[in-house]
Amino acid sequence: MSLQLTTAKPAAKNAVPDRFDRFLVTSGDILGKEAIALLYALVVAGPFVLIAALLIIAERMRRKRADHRLLEEAG
Repeated sequence: MSLQLTTAKPAAKNAVPDRFDRFLVTSGDILGKEAIALLYALVVAGPFVLIAALLIIAERMRRKRADHRLLEEAG
């Protein structure tokens, strides 16, 4: 004859997420969507920004050459 003692396992609780948990999930979703929107904007606007930067650099070089030529003619 033997005697075994066991404890009953507690029933699994259906934990309802509290406000903080819902906030974390919602904020993570929002940040993910904002990251996607930012990446999309960079892909769409990136080539235009690059072309604008190249045009600005070309105009500065043209103006510098024109100023240099004008100083040579005057001097």
